Amino acid sequence: MLQSEDASGNDCGEVWINDIRLDQAFRDPGAAGNVRLDISGGDVFTASIGYANQGAVFRQLNQGASYVGSGDVGISGRALLDRMLPAGWGIDAPLNVTHTRSAREPSFLEGSDVLAGELPGLRDTGAGLTSVGLRIAKRTPAANRWAGLLVDGITVTLGYDAAHTNTITSRAETAALRGGVDWQKDVGRVDFDAVPGFLEDVFRALAPAKLEQSDFFARLTGARLRLTPERVGFGTSWTSSDNRAFRYQTILAGPADSLIAPIESPRRSLENTMSVGLHPFEPLTAGLRAWANGDIYQGDGWFIDELSLEKLTPVQLALASVSARSLAAALGP
Repeated sequence: MLQSEDASGNDCGEVWINDIRLDQAFRDPGAAGNVRLDISGGDVFTASIGYANQGAVFRQLNQGASYVGSGDVGISGRALLDRMLPAGWGIDAPLNVTHTRSAREPSFLEGSDVLAGELPGLRDTGAGLTSVGLRIAKRTPAANRWAGLLVDGITVTLGYDAAHTNTITSRAETAALRGGVDWQKDVGRVDFDAVPGFLEDVFRALAPAKLEQSDFFARLTGARLRLTPERVGFGTSWTSSDNRAFRYQTILAGPADSLIAPIESPRRSLENTMSVGLHPFEPLTAGLRAWANGDIYQGDGWFIDELSLEKLTPVQLALASVSARSLAAALGP
């Protein structure tokens, strides 16, 4: 209740409820957009270019504005280089390229009401990634038998990756080269009857007629044990990466930034693998995989001349791919 001591009886003032203003509401418009272009070059290459933008005051219904503008660019492409090679070579050579970049433009400094646009030299924030990868694989058997032992089933991979992440007080950069060679070879089948003929006669003489006529008995007596592995493979991969991190004392860029030494962490690593695919019985599969990996670069230099299994630790063996479903199918009725 308001009471005036003025004889005229006229009162004036402002009334606030829960500190919320009842007029002149925030009406600044926000906008967001997304555009994408897809390009197809028949069966030789495909490409895609996209751009997405969101204004700082864009908001959904029943949501407040984030006050952080964003812009994202994405470019990707795939080219089948083998389409330009003679078909008789039987080679697959896909090339993949990806580039993404995102930028963030805050209206205010985080956790404050300071306008970011009024701070000249405020560092940009955002991230970017560029990736290039090439895979070369032999698709068809070689005409020469001896050459086929080396090139059939071989896959060579090459790649380059670069990324960066910026904040107003830091910058992280990464650049990496990677390569690998993988060789897989199917092995011819050598098998024999798991249940010899004389033992089958014994089983038939001892087994009840109902069991002898069952599917289980037929699979048991007809099973063949494979002696040779189904597939063998060897592979090696190498990675060389250089990482740099910059830490700044202020949020504004200045001449002193050039004097800041980055924190560098180079790494060179090597991994060797060996795999064996087993198929002892028709419904049962198993896999044996061994690998050795480790770094081959230290802060004081290379030690590749001393490379050995002791350096490439740990060496691990793993038995995998035993299919419980296949095993159940073999033993089930």
